[in-house]
Amino acid sequence: MNYRDTLMWKELNEYGAVFQNAEKNGAQWSEVAAEMKRRGISHLIGAARGTSDHALVFLKYLTEIFTPYTVGFAACSTLTKYGGAADYGKALVIGVSQSGKAADVLAVVKKAKEDGALTVTLTNDAESPLAKAADYHFCLHAGEEKSVAATKTFTAQCYLLLQFVAALSDSPVPAQALAAIPSVIENNRAEIESASDRLSDALKDVREGILLARGISYALALEGTLKLQETSYVRMKGYADSDFLHGPMAMVEPGLKVIALAPAIGFVDADRENERREELADLFSRLKNQGASLDIISTSKEFLPFGNVCALEGGVNEVETYFVLALLIQMTACKTSCKKGGNPDAPRALRKVTVTK
Repeated sequence: MNYRDTLMWKELNEYGAVFQNAEKNGAQWSEVAAEMKRRGISHLIGAARGTSDHALVFLKYLTEIFTPYTVGFAACSTLTKYGGAADYGKALVIGVSQSGKAADVLAVVKKAKEDGALTVTLTNDAESPLAKAADYHFCLHAGEEKSVAATKTFTAQCYLLLQFVAALSDSPVPAQALAAIPSVIENNRAEIESASDRLSDALKDVREGILLARGISYALALEGTLKLQETSYVRMKGYADSDFLHGPMAMVEPGLKVIALAPAIGFVDADRENERREELADLFSRLKNQGASLDIISTSKEFLPFGNVCALEGGVNEVETYFVLALLIQMTACKTSCKKGGNPDAPRALRKVTVTK
């Protein structure tokens, strides 16, 4: 199957409309931020499943880097299966679901509202149950997504959540990133396509592997593995590279495929930037010594001594580059599935909408 004929390919390339339509939500985020300050809210709790959960991981890192707020995650089953007694009343609770039909996420949002919490939801369906359950609803405006694998809706979720952080933050970085991201994607488009060709070639015969990242990009280690699992049936596992050193490193053996996302941070001082580069060089050296088949996605070629490097220009910082990497992993998953003889639009045992309670 030619990847260009798939719905997944068509939809993941609709990012331009996603960014443009997201502007419809900007003013409402300012209302949420003002209400949080009025109520004295200092903590956010996210509720989601699957890809939407990974978007909330992105939110956690951005929020705790650029604002004084903290972010935690609701374990939905504590409420739906155990009748949990958690009181969400002093938090902002944000529920995220592409379909807006995630029953367990809906249960958390309803309980939070009963407790007096400020509630926010993000969905791609303004008429969905989750959309109607919250104080504030933000529609992704991504258009119907028919492929089972979520792509443009993930991009939309992350972009809207970046809008939220920009509304909360005194730092100029989030707002500047919002303005830059559409052009950053276009400027990197040829490099992204080329890198996805190389990565999908490297993955077409792979049955298992590891995807590493850290910090802001960690959400993409999780999302990238999910996309490869569901479209290509590759047994990938995503780790924060710091966690990987605490045990999983021992399972690396000759030939194991390891993909590492290693963008420059870009908004920290030189000492922190250099410390991160040194950590990565040490990690890659250890992986090479253990015989890993290593592919490194970076904004520089400095890691060439350790493995195959796909060097992307990226943006001026990791927030902007995140969206370049998101498109890269989506393209790679689509192409890998097709090169393995699969159909990324219709993976086995899966449906577009999965309702968990």
